[in-house]
This record gives sequence, C-alpha cells and structure tokens, in this order.
Amino acid sequence: PAFLQKALKSNPKGVILYKEEIITLMAEFNKKNNEDFEPFLLEAWSAKKPYKYDKVSSTRALIIPRTFTTLVGTTQPAMVRKIFANDRDYTGFTYRMLFAMDKANLTLVPDVDYEPNYDAQDRYRNMIYKLYKELGVKLYGVKAQDPIIVKCDRPAIMLLDRWKRMHKAKADNLKDDDAISRETYKGAFGKLGEYALRFALILRGMDEATRAYGQVQDIRDIDEPTMARALLATDYFMYSYLEVAKIADTRRLPEEASLISNCLKRGMSFEKIASHLGQIYGKGFTKSSIARKVQSYRNKYPKDFLV
Repeated sequence: PAFLQKALKSNPKGVILYKEEIITLMAEFNKKNNEDFEPFLLEAWSAKKPYKYDKVSSTRALIIPRTFTTLVGTTQPAMVRKIFANDRDYTGFTYRMLFAMDKANLTLVPDVDYEPNYDAQDRYRNMIYKLYKELGVKLYGVKAQDPIIVKCDRPAIMLLDRWKRMHKAKADNLKDDDAISRETYKGAFGKLGEYALRFALILRGMDEATRAYGQVQDIRDIDEPTMARALLATDYFMYSYLEVAKIADTRRLPEEASLISNCLKRGMSFEKIASHLGQIYGKGFTKSSIARKVQSYRNKYPKDFLV
C-alpha cells in the first residue's frame, strides 16, 4: 500500500512490517486500492531494480530505488491454508516466506527462574548496531548506489552445489502419491537456494561485526565454514516449509470433493454426478445439491475445480 511505499522512500535501508497475526496482512491484499500490494511484495523480495508506483489519482510517480522490505508475523497452524490461498504457492509468494515451526514445543511456558545473560545481550545489541551503522545505502536521486560484490570461494561454491544436487535428487525421487509433490519440493529448494546465499552473507557480516576491529563494509568473500552454517539454517527453513505445505496442501481433498472433481474432469453432468454419488453413499443427491457442493468446493479448492 501507499504508506509502505512512502516509508521505504524515506528509509533507504529498509523497513520491517510486523503483524501479530499474519493472516490480517493477507486480508489487506483484497481491499480496494490495495490491488498492487501483493505484486509489490513479490517484486520487493529481490530489490534488484527500482520500483515505480504510478497511481492514476496521483500527479506524479513514486520511485523507490531499493525495496528492502521484511515481513514478520505469527499464525496458528489451522490458519496456514489461508496463506497459500489464491494460488500463492504457484505465484511463488509462499516460497519467499520463511516458516519457523517447532512441532516439539507447540505450547511454550515461560521459565520465571531464567536469568538472562546480559553480557551476551549487550554483544548482540552492539553487533546489530554496528551492522546497521556501517552498512550504508546511499541514494542519488531515484537511483541507489551499486551493490558491493561479495564472492564465495571455490570450496563454498562446491558445498552449495552439492547441497543443490542432493535436494534435486530427493525431489526427482518423489512419487505422485507422496505427501509432498515434486513441484512443491523443487519450488521450495529453488528459492531457499537463493536464501542460502543471503544467510551466508548475513553470518559473514555478523562474524565481522563481533570482532574487536571488524570492518563489515570491507567484506568481499564467504568461505566454506560460513556456507556450511548457512546451509544448516537453510535446511531448517526448507523442512519447515515442507511441513507447512502439508498442512496447507489444497490437493488433499475430502473424499466427496475428490469424487466430484474427478467426475467433472470426465465431463459428467450434475445430474449424472448426483446419481453416481447416490450409488456410492447410498443416499439421495440432487442436481441442485451437487451444484451447491461444486460452488463450495471450488471456493475452498480452486486448483482442483478449474473445469
């Protein structure tokens, strides 16, 4: 929306949009005058080129040189399906999200006897401050400075390549009746392969910022140990995404919905579907009741009711 784009214009280092319940953010996508919100977030993920916001009611365009935007929020497992609604996995929207899922500790109880390590907190706070202060983003009108090139050394590149080949082999070996589809797995590891590079650079910057005389603005390389740590984080988010995708997978239809979908794909009329389901379930179905069910299932499972 306009407020986020204007905030980015005034904050070239980026902004964080926090939602206690991230589903409320998804609701914003469908509001009037917010039609550009979701496409903007898709484009903002890479931040490779300026974003031009040109509204008919405005006299001049708003140009954002770098769309550094981070979304942070929480949700309940039962609400995950709404995040994947409107084919957001097909558009790649959900692949850009990092899901943190802890199946072992779904209910957290505060430990009132816990004593925080204030020295560690101070070191962490100083590291964040140093990263923010020293990693500048200069603007020249509507243009941003050229990015600084940081390269992975050959061992780091080879490690990342082995990681990609391993996950590609896992995806290729998936069967049609597996809980996770081949397309979902490939989509997840494809985008998270890009995240691995981001994680590696973040870790490299954190390491440099915690050194006594570290110069984060002079970072130009990433080594194999740093990439190895980055891939540990990447694997965590990879498997968290796959767990979330299982919950949200709209292809796992209820039996009745699956039968109706298959009948429609075979070209059967509502009247014939009613007769067919009556034979299966031993109860009466009518043409109008099938029509209502089709409309209801189409709203819930749009990918399976495209016919």
